[in-house]
This record gives sequence, C-alpha cells and structure tokens, in this order.
Amino acid sequence: MIGATALLLTGLSFAGHFGLLNIWAGVWRWAGFDCQQLFRNPAMSRSLNEFWSKRWNLAFSEMTTLGVYRPLIGVVGKNGAAFASFLFSGILHELAISLPVRQSFGMPLFYFVIHGAGIVIERTLEKWDLPVSGVPWLGRIWTFVWLVLPVPLLFNPSFLKSIIWPIIGIY
Repeated sequence: MIGATALLLTGLSFAGHFGLLNIWAGVWRWAGFDCQQLFRNPAMSRSLNEFWSKRWNLAFSEMTTLGVYRPLIGVVGKNGAAFASFLFSGILHELAISLPVRQSFGMPLFYFVIHGAGIVIERTLEKWDLPVSGVPWLGRIWTFVWLVLPVPLLFNPSFLKSIIWPIIGIY
C-alpha cells in the first residue's frame, strides 16, 4: 500500500506539475504572453531556501513574497517574514487537503511549519559560515530529507483514504 501510494503521488505530481502545467505555460507563451515555467529543476536544489524560492511553484513563491514576506520584513525581520510565509502556505494547504476530508486539521500546516523552521536553521548556519549549499551533494541530501520525511503530515491518512486511494481503486 505504501509503495503504491508513493508511486501514485509521484506520478500525479509529475503529470500535473511537470506535464500539464508546462504544457499550459507553453500554450500561454504561444498566445503571446510572457509565461515562464513554474517548476525549475527542483531536484537540483541544494537547500530548502533554493527549493522553495527558486525552483518550486514560482508563481506561488512570487505571490507569497509580494503579499506576505516583503510586507512583514520590516515588522518581524527576514526570519519572521519567512516563517509567516510558510504559515500562510500551510493554511492554504489546510484548505486544500484537510478541509475537503474534514479531518487531520493541522497536519499540512505542521509540514510547512517544519519547513519554516528549516529555512531559519539554514540562515543560521549561513551566518556561522556553514551553508548547507556549500557542498552540493550534501545540500541535495539535506533538502531531500527535509522535504520527504515529513510528507506523511502533508498527505495524511485521511486525505489518502478519501482522495488519493480511490484513484487506484482502493477504498
């Protein structure tokens, strides 16, 4: 069951994020609009900061930067503004994941709280002259671990049972 779920989530992500959205961006470019890729080689990320700000869902990243991060920098500083951005993302994911199944509230939010903490840790390490991106392969492992280990919080059992597993005929 875990293997099938992992394959299904990976397949849906690849088909949606890297397939349909890239095709849709191409259609907009063909129509004359300046539309860029939303996902830029996320597997090449050497830090969480690089993953979230330069490689994953760049339209959402830009919206969050303009609507949350920049307005809050002067009030709570860079780390506080970054953390608030992840809280905002967590709340939106609660609406998309927990609300439809009316269960497991707080789990997607916690996934993004963990990432907000990860960004603060990365920035602290950079201040100490120990950037995680300093050794590319180590930075990629660091990023992968932060992204993948807490995934069960994001795609929790309630969401899997109600939304994902029926796609493959389970439940």
